[in-house]
Amino acid sequence: LPNNAELRKLHSPIATFVEGACHAPLEHLPSRGVQYQSMGYALLTPIIERASGVGIKEFFRTRIFEPLEVHRTCLGTSEGDDRSDIAEVQTPPEQMGGGEWNWNSEYWHQLGAPWGGLISTTEDLSKFCASVLADGIGPNGRVFSSALVRTATGNRLDDFPDIDPVQRRTRAWGCGWRHNWPDHRSCFSDLLPSNAVGHWGATGTLYWLDLDRKISAVLLTTQPVDRSKSKLTHLSNAIVAAFED
Repeated sequence: LPNNAELRKLHSPIATFVEGACHAPLEHLPSRGVQYQSMGYALLTPIIERASGVGIKEFFRTRIFEPLEVHRTCLGTSEGDDRSDIAEVQTPPEQMGGGEWNWNSEYWHQLGAPWGGLISTTEDLSKFCASVLADGIGPNGRVFSSALVRTATGNRLDDFPDIDPVQRRTRAWGCGWRHNWPDHRSCFSDLLPSNAVGHWGATGTLYWLDLDRKISAVLLTTQPVDRSKSKLTHLSNAIVAAFED
């Protein structure tokens, strides 16, 4: 949102971000283009809450975290929680001096923004990746349906006939998952196939899954992603190269 920093400075609740997203102008006509937009997750929040009848944090905890047995993962902290083991992120210039509202603030940690408020570990996220690679099966049975895994990881741009053919072929997206873009500065790895899926986090995180080889990697750092090719891509290259077919 254009007033994102101002909303954070006011310690606005998620509902205020949702309202702002509802009034934001469209970048292009529906089904005519695609770009990552974190506010999509903000809009998804009230839909999930209305359909499930519980808050978004409770939904994540009972439907995803507990079945996957991820015990150090939460969508936002609670009042009084010990935050000493949460890594301190290097704040970008636009967040300097924002100790009351930036990525390291108590406000941001407690907000639990669905578009950037997940607090986790490499071990827990690896369990999530393993479940996706196992067609949705978790430690004690199914967590995600096969249909959900296929829909989330497949190229959803094929569903829109008016999308530019080049964009459909080279800038593929699933539902939430981005495909690997080998010719782009933000490719997950130069050695992964284009149908590998993953996610970049603005705070300096990356995880990806090679659906064909059934391998994944989770890289969590405190160095925010900039507009140059990330060193995490080079590290991913070394990781992929270490696996034997």
